Amino acid sequence: MDDPLRFFRDRYLAVETKAELRRAGVRVVIVSNPYDTTTIQGVWMEAVDEARAQTGSMETSFATFRGMEENAMKTDPETGWCYKNGGRAPFGYKAIRVVRGQDKRGRDLIKTLWDIDPEEAEVVRFLYVECRAERRLSYKATREVLNEAGMLSPTPGRPWSISTVCDMMREDRVLQCAGVYFWSKEDHRTSGRRFKPKDEWIRVDNAHPAIITMEEAKNVIAVKQARKTNQRWGQSERSDWLLTGKNIFGDDFFVCLACGARMSNYHPTRRNRRCYLCGSARYRGKDACVHKPVDKNWVEAFLLERIKETFGTREAAEKIVKNLNEALSDEIAIWAKAKEQLMKTLQYNQLKISNLVRAVSEGFDVATAKEELVRLQDEKADLEKKLNELEVESRSEPRLLTPDDILLMYQRLEDAFTNQPNKDKKKMLRCFVRRLEFDPKSDTLTVYLFAEPASTTTAVWFSGGARDET
Repeated sequence: MDDPLRFFRDRYLAVETKAELRRAGVRVVIVSNPYDTTTIQGVWMEAVDEARAQTGSMETSFATFRGMEENAMKTDPETGWCYKNGGRAPFGYKAIRVVRGQDKRGRDLIKTLWDIDPEEAEVVRFLYVECRAERRLSYKATREVLNEAGMLSPTPGRPWSISTVCDMMREDRVLQCAGVYFWSKEDHRTSGRRFKPKDEWIRVDNAHPAIITMEEAKNVIAVKQARKTNQRWGQSERSDWLLTGKNIFGDDFFVCLACGARMSNYHPTRRNRRCYLCGSARYRGKDACVHKPVDKNWVEAFLLERIKETFGTREAAEKIVKNLNEALSDEIAIWAKAKEQLMKTLQYNQLKISNLVRAVSEGFDVATAKEELVRLQDEKADLEKKLNELEVESRSEPRLLTPDDILLMYQRLEDAFTNQPNKDKKKMLRCFVRRLEFDPKSDTLTVYLFAEPASTTTAVWFSGGARDET
């Protein structure tokens, strides 16, 4: 690559990715500043480049965030509305750009404001005031009313869905249509959490023209709060829908291959039986995707049988252990080599300090030596810190596995499905399965297992009976 800044802005991810590429026989080379990472100097240069990329990204992010925060709090002198920080305007509004002065170079300063989109605003008022506040319709009934009336949806060219209606009923969405502007809501740093705590949001009242009044907004929010129950949804960890939710990488676990949507729980009304169904087909209707349910009991039993074939025999366990231990041995060797290089660098640093002290005793300039001595001592402290961290990490290195470990892990899965709560069942299942894909057009189920955890190989099976069993 030409510049390390183009590779990763997070040095930890950079190290992990380079390690994976190295195991695959790929070496990352910086064309603009080539160095050999098998030498001490090369290791230091690589660490400096990674740190420079991350700190540069952090500085840019801080300056950008501060500027956007100031922009969101400013009021336009002509309209009285606050400026917006780019992006698409929410449903019911349109973004307009106005010129507000010039910068030092004589270029126009372009600011963004939100104005009401008459056609979309009519739909918003109908949704909030008539469907929700007055008629108190459910999300499903609201979807049907909007689609039957042929009203515009926030997704151009697509019908209203239950998830879209649900999103429009969020408290911040409702208040937004009452003239309130929220910024810095989303949490991009905490895994598994979409929004920051509300007290960390930036809120500006009377920030743009209101489509509904504040009184109407409060009535809509009150309807939602009154409907809250302690119902257990299928997506919760305690649910017995074992294939909904995410895998260990944070991706959708069970997806529809026809449209890419995740499979959701589904209860056909014609019989007391539970199935998985494409989320698009369930929430958007049959026009969105093929409506073909997959029997819940069948697909979960099918999955357990495939796991047993791959992990439940001595031969399969020996193959997995061989590949996994090879990868672990490579990691241990990398740790040992890094530790050896750090110790050599530390010894060289100590030698330079000793030589400098001896030079001062022989008449070398003290002022000049003091500055260099401080630098060497700081370098020594940093090296000792890195060495301690590496020793702690190496002490916690995983031991090499045996086939009995794999068989025991499989036995725990069987025990979990017999005696453990659903939360543990879902967790154990994801230790073996990476992803499931169902193609409703060809009636095929594809299962990706962690058959060889030390490589990118996946085990794939095709089933000829992944249909809605009757």
